[in-house]
Amino acid sequence: MKYVNREYGFEGRPPYFKDFYEEKYSTEDVDKVIYPNENVIGVGLHPSYPNGATFIGKRGTMWSVRVLYQKNNKWCDSDAFVNDVGRLYTSQIGGGFTYFAHGNITSTWVKYDESSMALSLSTMSYSAVRIIISAIKPCKASFKATEDEVKGSAQPYGVIKGKVKTNCESCIFTNRYDVLSDGEEREYFVVKTYAKPSSVSSRKTDDIVLEYSAKNARSTRIMLFMAIGGEEVLSSEKPTAEELIAGISTAEIDFSNTNAKGVGVLGGAIEKVFNSIMWHKLYNPYFLHQAFFPNRGVDDYYAFDSFLMNQASLIGAHVADLDVASSTIQYTYQDKILSVLTAWVVFCRTRNTTWLKSVFEKLKREFVPSGNLVTSSWKGRDEVGYRMPNSPMKELDKQVNEYSLDMSCINLLNYDILERMARLLSDGSCETYAKAKKELKNAINSTLYNSKLGVYMNRFTDGTFSDVLTATSFLPLIAGVSDNPEIINKTLKLLSDKKAFGGDTVLSTLSKNHAEYGKKYGDTKEKNEGLPYSNYRGEILPYLNYLTYLGLCRCGASAYTCEFAKKSVALYQKHCLRGKYEIFDRYIPGNKAPIWAKRNAIEGNFLALLGLCELIDVEYFRDDLKPAISFGTMLKGEHSATNIPLFGRNFSIDVDDKQTCLTVDGSEKFIVEGGKFEIRQFAERDNGCEFIVNSDSNLLVTLNYPILYKSEEEKKIIFTVEKGVRRVVVKGDYVRFESVK
Repeated sequence: MKYVNREYGFEGRPPYFKDFYEEKYSTEDVDKVIYPNENVIGVGLHPSYPNGATFIGKRGTMWSVRVLYQKNNKWCDSDAFVNDVGRLYTSQIGGGFTYFAHGNITSTWVKYDESSMALSLSTMSYSAVRIIISAIKPCKASFKATEDEVKGSAQPYGVIKGKVKTNCESCIFTNRYDVLSDGEEREYFVVKTYAKPSSVSSRKTDDIVLEYSAKNARSTRIMLFMAIGGEEVLSSEKPTAEELIAGISTAEIDFSNTNAKGVGVLGGAIEKVFNSIMWHKLYNPYFLHQAFFPNRGVDDYYAFDSFLMNQASLIGAHVADLDVASSTIQYTYQDKILSVLTAWVVFCRTRNTTWLKSVFEKLKREFVPSGNLVTSSWKGRDEVGYRMPNSPMKELDKQVNEYSLDMSCINLLNYDILERMARLLSDGSCETYAKAKKELKNAINSTLYNSKLGVYMNRFTDGTFSDVLTATSFLPLIAGVSDNPEIINKTLKLLSDKKAFGGDTVLSTLSKNHAEYGKKYGDTKEKNEGLPYSNYRGEILPYLNYLTYLGLCRCGASAYTCEFAKKSVALYQKHCLRGKYEIFDRYIPGNKAPIWAKRNAIEGNFLALLGLCELIDVEYFRDDLKPAISFGTMLKGEHSATNIPLFGRNFSIDVDDKQTCLTVDGSEKFIVEGGKFEIRQFAERDNGCEFIVNSDSNLLVTLNYPILYKSEEEKKIIFTVEKGVRRVVVKGDYVRFESVK
């Protein structure tokens, strides 16, 4: 075997140390070599090739088949697809079915089995099309091609991982080797064509180009069959064109019945969120698994941002592949803001304690409990407005250290969740986190609550409060800072105050009554020489809206969640136009998208996600740690969310003004007639369940339980609930009602 080490650069990635390169031949480390040991195939898995499929063999070889088309005498290749998602991109969880439309081509990809895939490519008008078949470095391959078949062979490729150290924005590999084997266990790749290409050529030794001319009418439908495996794959029987067409049609029907989608004001954007997150699902050959990455392209792919990847994982956990969301977290546990919450959300939606235990050990090392407020030096104020380098809240002109409200609240939230994890896992750190949580909670309430204004704020160490009121004043809600109804109500009043944060917009980072709100950086000479504010004061950041919404849910402010979710989805839909993926990472006053905002930004999906959370979500902050869900909405009209993954099952909800139906794996579980309602804290218990219901009319409930988990025995019970807020306890055939104040 040949071992290649470029410390921590390797094939496809430049060396970190330009002069370092080591190559050696050895058999000493054979037992340390890691291969995928399973075939991984799917569309868009390579960071730079969204326009094609990637095939990773059991022995580690990597191949790609990508499609190009000609426009204005230029070939549209990967760059065109990376920069523009196109008219539509959608994919099934697991990659069984993928479809994308770009320019004048439409492309349908279907998994035939675990090692093979079919492609059907059509053109809306005559256009030259190329299909490039490549071996992806570092595996070395040779090709033989005819008009109807391409065969490739490559030496196995594995890795010795060595040590991997991650930080918030990169990972460092040391003692890592690419391993190229000269043994007999070669892997092969075969592509069968069902339409004769106008030419077959090779631009270099490791790829084959099939070109279909616009003058050939048959080129308007191109079909391929692709397979990876051992030598037997070269001679194995391939399906007929008719069999491929039938299989593709069946796969499309199955996909339409299983992918996440929705309708209505709250649910209408779910399918866009699903398509967006699936476009961001990539395969990392250096960790040998798939993950959700915020950015495509090789440079961005390796210089990852753990904060953004946590956002991707959160979004993916709600609508897509929980396994991929789980694997993403191994990159991201050092992110100070979202890593703990992300792990908790993924766990609460899977209840996988084995996975939680492995993640918890990493989080414990990163988050050492402390009951002290986070203090930021006046030189830069890095911990005030954390991850917001140009925020007005930094007030750099005042040379006094400052207590950070946002990071103190985030720390409190982290300790709260870590204590919950420790309790579930019977870990000895439980009491330590509980103690730090109690001390920090008291410190925030005694120091950072401005009783004159009735709001939590940043405060300088000299005792004066900040002059800047920002969206971080709502982070105490999700952190559970206060149990005082009066304080919570004042915070909610601030959220709805049209002169501060209320009105038609969702939550902006800066209060509307601040002198800088809505002003553009550089308006005056003084501003150019002054504080380094962002281009606009009062940007709307989707993740802050998500945290605020979860805070509203935690404190039971259901009267606010409905309207908050409605406005968030409306902003998302306004810019995510039909046929386009205008999903922005931020907005500016007036609900506009700035020219400097990222397009097709995965984090922008948080706004649409709130509509789904309003329809159905997990309860994340029960003191007894039981699995529990919330569902239903008081918002008028028809809304639905279909095929939402929870606890290893598919949940769907359909709502109209007269009836609501909750379905699990196709079975109707909770049917309510009579009007709109909200169910909160639905948890199951021995031979029954309990929940809180809020309705504006009397309801007739048909309940088939259990709901959250599969059971051979199902109990059906029908009962009525009077309007108002009630706690309902079901045990066997008995139903008890309690009024809730």
